Amino acid sequence: MGWITVIGAGPGDPTLLTLRAYELLREAKVVVCREDLAQCFPDLQTVVPLPGKLSEMLQVLEDLHRKYCEVVLLLSGDSTLFSLIKYLPEEWVKEIVPGISVLQYFCARLRIARDHLALLNLHAKEDFSELRFVLEEGRGGLVLSGDSSKTSKVLALVQRVRPGCEVVVGGDLSLPGEKIIKGKPEEVREKLGGNRFHVVYFPFVSPSGITFFEDEEFVREKIPLTKKENRMLIISILELSPGMQVLEVGSGSGGVTVEIARRIGGGTVFAVERDGRALFYLSSNLERFGISNVRLIRGEAPQAIPRENFHRVFIGGSGGRLASIMERAFPLLVEGGIMAFVAITLETLEEGVQIMKKMPFRDFQIVEQNVTRFEERGGRRMAHSLNSIFLVWGRKDA
Repeated sequence: MGWITVIGAGPGDPTLLTLRAYELLREAKVVVCREDLAQCFPDLQTVVPLPGKLSEMLQVLEDLHRKYCEVVLLLSGDSTLFSLIKYLPEEWVKEIVPGISVLQYFCARLRIARDHLALLNLHAKEDFSELRFVLEEGRGGLVLSGDSSKTSKVLALVQRVRPGCEVVVGGDLSLPGEKIIKGKPEEVREKLGGNRFHVVYFPFVSPSGITFFEDEEFVREKIPLTKKENRMLIISILELSPGMQVLEVGSGSGGVTVEIARRIGGGTVFAVERDGRALFYLSSNLERFGISNVRLIRGEAPQAIPRENFHRVFIGGSGGRLASIMERAFPLLVEGGIMAFVAITLETLEEGVQIMKKMPFRDFQIVEQNVTRFEERGGRRMAHSLNSIFLVWGRKDA
């Protein structure tokens, strides 16, 4: 039988507690919660601070169980939303009492419905790729952004992806120092104070789709860059979706890297590149476009390929090691995952095709892409042909 009662405290105002939560807190012999949260409920009998580390938290709860038998764990907001309960052993939990989430409170203050709004919790994360994906899709959302520093970074990304977008930021909602600020992201950033916890709201906009960056937007000097039309075909072939892990070998200056990362919000691109100068420009382009879900790996493939599971493998450059790269990457590709490579010479094409034919791939495809751009020169459109490329891909069979 369980011995922990988990209670959602709401956003902090004691008057927003449910009646069930109020009764249980009044009867509780010991309550574990954040120290700042305990200050909102001065009538609690015995309060034990909630440790920041998970292992320490679990140990404290076990120790209190031996002393008091039953323990109340008081969590801010709704105990079932972005909550610690997922880390508690199921057999420990006696009852879960939900509370009003800060997101519900904020929507009520703004007098808006939260139907179809994306809900994101970024206050403990450095990867904002999920937020970027939502913004580029045109969706509206609510972001739990934490302190002023993290909130400022969230607003900077909103400003980058949606210039001119109006936002609303709530700070320390329902508490005596509550602050609600409306305006453009750059204006709101200047008005952020010392509030400990913030929520950011941004509205829906007319969806325009996730576009492709122009070649000229990348910094690269003489480092190779996959042209826009080639990138469009590669992204289509890879059939990406949020949350994926993707291995890219031979990232160059990051043309494909950036486009993959934008489409797998919450996932990660593992970009392997041996050239230090290429990595410099790749890193510069990631910063330039606000991309946070790429792990840069400097080294020679196949040795530098990390032992992770991948949903997609894309080989943009092999340095003459295509066979060994494929042999190293294939076991790491999940069942049903796609492996693809680019070749610009017939020799590389033939080598790669023969290797993939020996592996259990289905839906095996070979495509040659020829692109001719008609560029304006002197008031006329002149044909300008790009180098042909070969794309080969297949889906890993069971």
